Amino acid sequence: PGDARAGEALFHGKGGCASCHKVTGKGGALGPDLSNVGAMRAMPQLREAIVDPDADGAVGYRAVTVVLASGQTLQG
Repeated sequence: PGDARAGEALFHGKGGCASCHKVTGKGGALGPDLSNVGAMRAMPQLREAIVDPDADGAVGYRAVTVVLASGQTLQG
């Protein structure tokens, strides 16, 4: 159960998920495509992946933090 419209708005808006992830062809390419993630993972796994993206160890993907010579910090 849930509100698919509200979830989509969060994904593409305030949540910022679409800056890295793609769903049905819309979004970024930095993170894994999440188009079928609901069919591949149970709700507890999805929640853990959202709360702690590095917990599941998705092959080929991990978060990093880079500090530039200017002192600016970038995360992705």
